[in-house]
Amino acid sequence: MHGLVRGVAGLLRFPALSGGLRFGAGRPGALVERLRAWLVPLPVTGRRTIGAGVAGIVILGCAAFAISRWWPLEQDAADRLHIETGDTVARLFSRAGLSDDDLLAVMEADGGTAFDIALVPGEEVRITRRDDGRLHRLILGRGNGEATAFVADESGRWFTIEEHVPPSPPDGERPESAEVRAPPRGPSEAPALSHRGVPEDPAAGTGAPARPEVAASPSPAAAGPAPSSEPADDMERVEVRTGDSLFGIFERNGLPQADLAALLSGGESGENLKRLRPGQSIAFQRGEDGRLVRFELEVDELTTLRFVRNEPGFTAETIARDYDRHIAGKNGIIKSSLFAAAAGVPDPVIMQLVSVLDWDIDFDRDVRRGDSFSILYEELRVDDRLIRAGDILALEFQSSRTGESIRAFRYTDTDSNTDYFAPDGRSLRRAFMRNPIRFKRISSRFSNRRLHPVYKTVRPHRGVDYAAPTGTPIRAAGDGRVTWAGRKGGYGKTVILSHGNGYSTLYAHLSRYEKGTKKGAWIRQGAVIGRVGSTGVSTGPHLHYEFRINGVHKDPLTVELPRADPLDEAELKRFQDTVAPLAVRLDTLGATRLASLGH
Repeated sequence: MHGLVRGVAGLLRFPALSGGLRFGAGRPGALVERLRAWLVPLPVTGRRTIGAGVAGIVILGCAAFAISRWWPLEQDAADRLHIETGDTVARLFSRAGLSDDDLLAVMEADGGTAFDIALVPGEEVRITRRDDGRLHRLILGRGNGEATAFVADESGRWFTIEEHVPPSPPDGERPESAEVRAPPRGPSEAPALSHRGVPEDPAAGTGAPARPEVAASPSPAAAGPAPSSEPADDMERVEVRTGDSLFGIFERNGLPQADLAALLSGGESGENLKRLRPGQSIAFQRGEDGRLVRFELEVDELTTLRFVRNEPGFTAETIARDYDRHIAGKNGIIKSSLFAAAAGVPDPVIMQLVSVLDWDIDFDRDVRRGDSFSILYEELRVDDRLIRAGDILALEFQSSRTGESIRAFRYTDTDSNTDYFAPDGRSLRRAFMRNPIRFKRISSRFSNRRLHPVYKTVRPHRGVDYAAPTGTPIRAAGDGRVTWAGRKGGYGKTVILSHGNGYSTLYAHLSRYEKGTKKGAWIRQGAVIGRVGSTGVSTGPHLHYEFRINGVHKDPLTVELPRADPLDEAELKRFQDTVAPLAVRLDTLGATRLASLGH
């Protein structure tokens, strides 16, 4: 160590060498200069110190470079844009590409402070995002160096603080931190601020505004006073366009943001408003004061979500349209692919067919030319017009190679559990799914000797790798409890499920975890637990999947999977009576299929 210090001191005597240390302005450069001032007076003797000196210079250079890269990270991570004439908070969020959830959170901070901020054209807006792209901090300039910052505490509650923000520094200089003028207000100290378009509640006695709310369902007992004004005109209708959000629709049609926040805060009904699809129809009615009196969203062809003003907010109800159920039957013979054989069958029905038979048939490997199938499924019709396909009621799939067939019938038992069963009451569902992701490509199989693509050594591969695009949903192979959800060495982001009776499964290299996937959580079979990624030691996006019995690794593609429980004696009799008419129709349909095959 003494030689290292002396060597550094000697090299720092030479301006040609020490000058290279004066990189970057600010604290990293000052730190190096201070070290140099302390080290230069030391004597230099012996050639041994030259090597140690070079090593010291390299270490100091790397450290200073790392500090200079790290130092401005928090400030440089902020996105900046400027307020334009006519801007609203909603429009700013839209321009910045922030989500509807972020906007709602900001608008609800400290009792709705965002409603009362006067946006000054030309002022700067600074946005800091989290790793997942969600909003972390928002600073709105108000002029004269003043700003309002919206931040979230550890519990996720948003609040505002008043800040003094200096002008943006020239490029290359690190801006100073904002000076906080007032501490965050507690929940009981939220200011009494009026909301644009929302009247104050005189019964409150404090002059504080009544926060708009949405009732979960209509109730005569909860009915408030009548709307403040009658509709000025008939219902106005708009169609959701590609890329639309509810905020953009409100902006285009000049609807109040206060009403928008009230609609979105309506629990599950409000959540439906955040999931708009192109082609959906929206209808609304304004009062004479410009506020919403009624708002309707066509969720699908059979369901409409209706909001009616009921001061201080809205009452939500779901309107279901009457429809008729018809049973349709289709045959198919596979010549090139399942989808080609099922021409004319709605895609959701084909997906159901794959899902029902996925326990017994691997559609990537087992399907052959000449295989055939028959399906009976529901069609939902209104005035004899097809609205959409419903559930598969019965199906039969026959293998051309073995001549064996699989039959399945949809059945709901006395406990309202619905599943598919064979004619003898055996459940087609197994305790575990064979594949945890759909429409995949196996890039590496289970093996005791495999050349590792990264380490280039031969070692066991105790699972199956499924190559799939980043973000592909990963489903739980069976019911189980999460025993691990986090990083695990070379596995990267990993989830481990314990299924009881010694069974466990592992899912590795995830890009992210699904909401609710955390240690101790109970996961249902088929539920999405995460997304395909390439974390850990990986050469590309894929899922590494392991199946273990009593801690021993088994090949997920060949291991015998236990079936779910069959119907008991009482349920079996009821099942057979219920599906008997479907069995007759399936026999008739199957006879036509076999005739076309020449049997």
